Amino acid sequence: MKLTDKRFWKYEALSVLATAVTLIIISLHGTFGFDCIVSLWVLGIYLLGQMVAWKVVKRGSWLKLGLLIYLFSGIVFAFAFAVTIGIDNIVSDKRPEDVSPDTALWFSDFELYILFNIAWLIFSMIPAFLVSWITSVWLKLPQRPAGIKFTNNEKMNKEKLVSKLTSMGIENWEYSFNDITNWDCMVLYESGNEFQVIYVDDKGQQEIKAVFTTESDACDYILQLFKDQKKFKNTYGIN
Repeated sequence: MKLTDKRFWKYEALSVLATAVTLIIISLHGTFGFDCIVSLWVLGIYLLGQMVAWKVVKRGSWLKLGLLIYLFSGIVFAFAFAVTIGIDNIVSDKRPEDVSPDTALWFSDFELYILFNIAWLIFSMIPAFLVSWITSVWLKLPQRPAGIKFTNNEKMNKEKLVSKLTSMGIENWEYSFNDITNWDCMVLYESGNEFQVIYVDDKGQQEIKAVFTTESDACDYILQLFKDQKKFKNTYGIN
């Protein structure tokens, strides 16, 4: 994770959506009230929870990312609420020793802690998985190419990819490395510690097909794309 990665900031911006959805769910439930301070507090929890989830997840499905967002935002909430209760006990009066039966219902600090943590786990489930799904569609989670197996533990690289594509009859203008100026071309673009597979169509429009954390996975993915393309052309007699 790098601060210069635009995908990270777009992903973090989705915490605003998660906050809004959470507050809507809370308002529909009607049990808990909230104000501007609560809104900012919820936003901060999602920002931190999503940040840790982004750092931990390397590749996988949106379900994995959603589970990590759900888990880490819950941990952040539990820690922040524990600190809040501790500070409140220091600066405010403690619970009276004798509580009259006529006194309104009074929860202990521990009971409140458990109650609010359970409430958070319920209210944050939908927002967490919603953010992860949007991330997988919009920003392309790093994936391991399905159906690709390494032979004799051989790892693919750019040189081996060029050799294999040449043997398949793929022209060198059909693919490139770090050059997105060519049209109708598959590009392996290295950005920081990520390897993006980008398709540039015949109008110059770019589409990120997948994002990987290793060069070998990205090269395998490109090789598989050209294999599938060649198989399709052979099946339907397309030159």
